[in-house]
Amino acid sequence: MAAKMYAWSELHAGGERKNIKTPQGGTRNVVVNRVVFHVGDEVTKSKLKCSEEEWEHLIASGSVRPYPIPAGTNGLMSPHRAVMAKIMDDRGDINTDLLMSIAAPDAEPEESDIEEETSSTPAGVP
Repeated sequence: MAAKMYAWSELHAGGERKNIKTPQGGTRNVVVNRVVFHVGDEVTKSKLKCSEEEWEHLIASGSVRPYPIPAGTNGLMSPHRAVMAKIMDDRGDINTDLLMSIAAPDAEPEESDIEEETSSTPAGVP
């Protein structure tokens, strides 16, 4: 099952277009309505009607991410700033446990990861 993905910026996925007559006698193709995904909406490649390349670009650019926007984000604060405000303490240090819970909320460390961390500690160092 694919991970849920969330919009971190407003995304447009086409819409209805219509040709209208201009006062000068020509025609103009205008957008009548748009399909808009707002910040925080759950999105998929098929919902956005985009190619694999476009989908990968949205993920690489951070417009679509595998975790939801943190609580407390509003229209005046960017999602990036909201995450930074959530994971940094008063001294400006990053709480790595909180950071990892945002990045992979359901992930638990594997036994091999724990063993590697403890076995890489030099002798005599607690």
